[in-house]
Amino acid sequence: MLAALIPAFAAVGGLTLIDSRDGRTIFLDGSRAVTVLPETPTALLVETAPDGTLSGLTMLALGPSGKGGAVVFVPVGTETALPSGTVDRLAVAYDQGGLDQLREAVEGLLGVRFDLVVPLDERGWTQLVAPQGPVTVELLDPVQREEAPGQVAEVFPAGPNVVQPGDVSGFLATTSVRETELARLTRHEAFWRAWLDQQAATTAGTDGTVVSTTLPVADEPGTQLDLPTFVQDLAAGPVLFVTLPVLVPEAPSADGLDRYEPDTTPIRLLMAEISPGAVVASTGGARVRIVNPTGDPEVLSRLAGQLVFLGVNLIIVGDSADPAPPQTQVVYYGDNLPAAEVLAELLGTGEIAKSDELLEGLDVTIVVGTDLVDRLTVPSTTVGPIGPPLSTAEGGTTG
Repeated sequence: MLAALIPAFAAVGGLTLIDSRDGRTIFLDGSRAVTVLPETPTALLVETAPDGTLSGLTMLALGPSGKGGAVVFVPVGTETALPSGTVDRLAVAYDQGGLDQLREAVEGLLGVRFDLVVPLDERGWTQLVAPQGPVTVELLDPVQREEAPGQVAEVFPAGPNVVQPGDVSGFLATTSVRETELARLTRHEAFWRAWLDQQAATTAGTDGTVVSTTLPVADEPGTQLDLPTFVQDLAAGPVLFVTLPVLVPEAPSADGLDRYEPDTTPIRLLMAEISPGAVVASTGGARVRIVNPTGDPEVLSRLAGQLVFLGVNLIIVGDSADPAPPQTQVVYYGDNLPAAEVLAELLGTGEIAKSDELLEGLDVTIVVGTDLVDRLTVPSTTVGPIGPPLSTAEGGTTG
């Protein structure tokens, strides 16, 4: 039964399925089969404005098939633990320690490791976009700049804007009058949608121009990633566009800067869905896969919230075409029976079973049954192992 419930590669919130995320099987000593997590290469683009300030962070994740995937826009105003030991905006990590500290901070925030980190300044964007020429980006609202008190000038009009390769950096970095960073990131999404559509429509590839240093793909010695190829592969399949889920404070910050609190559970859930091969266990808790045959994103969200709160590492999550079993299954691998017992006790339900399959990087799989659905959907005033629903947050997904 468990093998039939291996999850498909699904987007958070019940969005369109992208492709299969089944693991691949390898053989040890010519006989022992081990299933490993699907490979989902990741890249972090560190974007700077023409004046050198950090203007954007974009995570790219390829799907398991190597085509299509996800684009995640990470606000530089997101506050997180920095390598210096303080909690501050991601932009501060870049100001204090450059790419190295920023990479460490973003990987810690998202709970993943990046195969490729690329700084993109004005010259870098020009090199990257030039092979396909200018990009026509449709804007819903005009972008305005304050020239003098009470006087504004239109920088980019509403409607189609032809953005030349040399102007991409400035286009993405420009902030309109009284505009928040989250609002500005909608233009980042508009640009990426238009650019990837243009990439997909052309048959001419890039010439392999190196924008920045390349890093080996994890667990694949000898292979290299470069950004132009990464973008081409991303454009070759369906793409999910996501703004990182963050919480917006009710009152403006004292320094006038955009500051956002990361919404941890939706972030962990998102990473487990779009890049399971890049997720890193960040606690000493069990490494868990959730299979949600109900197809109800609220059930998945509530369960994920409880598990993250309890220190569980969400590694991979997804739906199943099979109906939900009447009783939740808590399936463990190897000698992880104690972890399965603890999880079943915390859930207040669950049939514990050992899998004959060896699954690298996972300790337990939870297959959601109708019994757990009932517990997850009870009124929030009910006392029990499963608590109230998660709070809403800014950010989200679009297909």
